[in-house]
Amino acid sequence: MQVSFTPAEIAAIVQPRESRGSTNETIHGVSALGPATPGDLTFLANLKYKSEVKETLASIVLLPHGFDGDPRPDQLFLLVE
Repeated sequence: MQVSFTPAEIAAIVQPRESRGSTNETIHGVSALGPATPGDLTFLANLKYKSEVKETLASIVLLPHGFDGDPRPDQLFLLVE
């Protein structure tokens, strides 16, 4: 089964308090920060992996509200509770 979501659909689901950046990439998968590629959604669940956020190639990154940092070009940060 092929599943895909637009950035707008992801934002509607997670209802972020803030967003930074943008992407037109359709999301087809979920991955850990390190191995993520364009078309993936990833998230920061443990602050010990915070340094991996700046290196991830994921199209959308879910981050805790108050996260300090900016996305890469063609990348969307969604800051959630």
